[in-house]
Amino acid sequence: MEDAKVMEQVRDGCVERLALLFERHQVHLYNFFLRLTGQRGVSEDLVQEVFGRQPKVRQRLVSALPRQTSPRVQMALVDLLGGLREQRALDALRALLGAPGTTPEVAHRVHACLAARPL
Repeated sequence: MEDAKVMEQVRDGCVERLALLFERHQVHLYNFFLRLTGQRGVSEDLVQEVFGRQPKVRQRLVSALPRQTSPRVQMALVDLLGGLREQRALDALRALLGAPGTTPEVAHRVHACLAARPL
């Protein structure tokens, strides 16, 4: 699906579709920011800021996590939510660990995210 179509879906309220764009572009954005700043941590923060800067978007990403069934989408959302540095985002990640059907890959990603960004 083209990025423009995905952005239309996001605009129309399907904010969890940002996970697809995040998955598609996070490496390119990170590398761009890394070349620009020369700092890994700052580059990671800037990528998170691009995708989660609006409060409404952050809130909808948090609420979208439990509804996702695709492990790829879940992992992309885990990466996005881990960078938000908000308690409700981390609470949603912890809840995902106990959710039925959470794959080992997703659980591993959540554990890594929580260990890297404790509040």
